Amino acid sequence: MPLDLLKEEQDRIARRLAFLDSRIDAGQVEYDQAKAHLEDCLALARDMHAIYMSIDDSLRRICNQAFFDRINVYELDDGGDVVDADPGEPFNTLLDPPAPRGSADLRGQARPGCVRERT
Repeated sequence: MPLDLLKEEQDRIARRLAFLDSRIDAGQVEYDQAKAHLEDCLALARDMHAIYMSIDDSLRRICNQAFFDRINVYELDDGGDVVDADPGEPFNTLLDPPAPRGSADLRGQARPGCVRERT
C-alpha cells in the first residue's frame, strides 16, 4: 500500500473517530440533563401533598398546572365531592396507578350540571 494512501486513510479514520467522539459527548450531555430532570420530577412526586400544603394559593395554582393536565371535581348526590385528576407529563408516567374500581361509577352519581372542570 502506498504511503500517501495510508496517510489519507488514517486521516479519514481520525476524522470519523473525532466525529463519533463528539456525538458520544453530545449524547452524554443529553443523558445527564434527562437524568437530572427525572430526578427532580421524582423528588417532586415523592410527596406532592406536602409540597401543595406548604405553599400559598398563588403557588398552588402553578403547582396544579405543573402536576396535572386536568382536574375535575364531581359533586355527588349526597353533597360530597369527588376529585378526579389527569396527571400531566411526566407525572402521568411516573404515577401510573391502576384505575380504582368503580371510578367510572362516580361520574354516573354526579348530578347533571354539577361537574366543575379546572385546568
